[in-house]
Amino acid sequence: MKTPLITDIQKYSIHDGPGIRTTVFFKGCPLHCLWCHNPETQSYNRQLYYYRERCTGCGQCSIDCDNNAIQSINNTIMTDMQLCSGCKLCMEACIHGARELVGRYLEPHDLISELKRDTVFYEESGGGITFSGGEAMTVDSNYLLQVMKPLHSQGYSLGIDTCGHAQYERFQAVLPYTHFFLYDIKLINSPKHEYYTGVTNKLILDNLKRLSSTGANIYLRIPVITQVNANIHDIKEIIQFLVNHKINIIQINLLPYHPMGKNKYETLNMDYKGQNFTAPTREELIEFSQLFEGSGYRTVIGG
Repeated sequence: MKTPLITDIQKYSIHDGPGIRTTVFFKGCPLHCLWCHNPETQSYNRQLYYYRERCTGCGQCSIDCDNNAIQSINNTIMTDMQLCSGCKLCMEACIHGARELVGRYLEPHDLISELKRDTVFYEESGGGITFSGGEAMTVDSNYLLQVMKPLHSQGYSLGIDTCGHAQYERFQAVLPYTHFFLYDIKLINSPKHEYYTGVTNKLILDNLKRLSSTGANIYLRIPVITQVNANIHDIKEIIQFLVNHKINIIQINLLPYHPMGKNKYETLNMDYKGQNFTAPTREELIEFSQLFEGSGYRTVIGG
């Protein structure tokens, strides 16, 4: 069993399924969407948040690093993450809080213990636990099952937030213990999908068809971006796919683009390629919603 990295365990989530939920964000995703607002979850490896505005360039982090992973070049602190062992000595050395390691390991029993702390909130709100990412379905299935089986047997509501790009056998393994899936669809046009996400959508669409045929509870989530898919043609293509393949959907959520995560890119030394993206107007979103509703799909604008 391979223990995955976790970037965050977000409590009191209200947009990741019914009720108040705790959302587990696993690290690593096969997609690299140009608008991604959680860039820290793209890589499967540990990364470092480096807050340049807090750094004084004192070099103490370099002195305390036992792996020679940190160098000061032209008064700029540079970290080689291939040499970094994740020991956190540099973080402890930095009195200004300029360094933060992204990703931690939790064994299944430790994760379960942490998730059960908020049981009272789940019970009072009809909520539960959602596994997200990154991509939860690329986490080692044995790990997921060791977490999900005990929680399921104790009556917890469990959901999986997925982009759908994983081998279907992984979906089959968790299906008996999953109460619902939050399933992302971006585009039907495969070359266009590959341009914006880095992968084709064949596996994603095939998995959606197979998952729907099992009777699984599916909430379809569509990020809506003016420059990508916020147009009648792309929206009608999605509707036609759903209708043609008789995809069973509980609800469709239209999620207008937002730039909330773009500041993370600088701290990770990554380039944000979504600078020119914008959200559609309220009127456009209502029009898209009406198209889905007209085809029999309950649709909500927003999370």
